[in-house]
Amino acid sequence: MKKLLAFSLALLMLLCLAACGGKTDTPSGGDLTTPQGSSEDPTPNPTESNAPADSNTPAPQGGEAWPDNEFTGQISNPGWDSLYAVSEIPDMMFTANFGAVSAQQAKEYAQALQNAGFDTDVRVNEADVLYSFGAKNAAGYSVAITLAMEKGETSGELLLVVQKG
Repeated sequence: MKKLLAFSLALLMLLCLAACGGKTDTPSGGDLTTPQGSSEDPTPNPTESNAPADSNTPAPQGGEAWPDNEFTGQISNPGWDSLYAVSEIPDMMFTANFGAVSAQQAKEYAQALQNAGFDTDVRVNEADVLYSFGAKNAAGYSVAITLAMEKGETSGELLLVVQKG
């Protein structure tokens, strides 16, 4: 069961990172984020960027709202404004993707999760470009956070997964 969970989390992270690593050029047909005939201004606001100042690759923009569901009821909202994707499989799992999260922020959030009761089967892995934390709580939920950074960067993409059972 643990191998299946580890494999599914690794696959989920791979898919999330692959989805984020696509080409950033816009096709000649127009802006993909603004529907045809929309009156919205597609010009990005430079003050809303979550990319670190020294980064050549822009981080995904935030804007997703922190949801209220059975999974987020088990964890605290990290409060980062770089949440750009959330998904939920009811009664099974919840994922959230954040951009521009530092290793220090990830470690502080992992400590907050431990303090909030995710203190069983704690696993921590630290490397130059990767930080991961996983644990379970008494209610039977498991949480995993994985921060992946490019070499030389001070922040990266964080995947948060909460799973039932």
